[in-house]
Amino acid sequence: MVILLLDLKDIAVIKQKLIISYAQDKNIFECLKNNNSTIIEPTDLINKNIMPYFYNLNVEKEQKSYIFLRMYAPRLNDRVVEQFTLDVGIGVHKHIMPYKGGITRIDYLLPRIDKITSEYNNKYIDNDKKIGIDKVILRAVTPLSLYDSDYDGYMLTYTIDMLAKGECE
Repeated sequence: MVILLLDLKDIAVIKQKLIISYAQDKNIFECLKNNNSTIIEPTDLINKNIMPYFYNLNVEKEQKSYIFLRMYAPRLNDRVVEQFTLDVGIGVHKHIMPYKGGITRIDYLLPRIDKITSEYNNKYIDNDKKIGIDKVILRAVTPLSLYDSDYDGYMLTYTIDMLAKGECE
């Protein structure tokens, strides 16, 4: 594993790139928009169905499907980051749970989100500085405890190893 001196702004960059990747996937887009005519473009999902933080569903009146992201650096010592941890939550309201082929929306979204997230390996965060992702490894899939009992979900927990300058070339 590479130990890399990072600025914590990289958390926002990684999350934003993943959020855009989720929104631009046509299968995820169709599942999350749930026939909502106000959602036309993939970017319409961002901050409505794809949240860059863990969202309190208790405030929602509308029945939706969500993707939540939380990213943190578990070890910081003078800004030295060995790994980031990424939690990706999937939450779906029970009244819209059934989806294509008799499976649930959660089960439909789970492998698609994992594929996009896991394939984020060897991606540049910052092309100018040549800082990138080395490995994204799925460590756990657990039930997601949500604030609202009308929602159910999963949480995927990943570790993200970084590549230092010069190792991306």
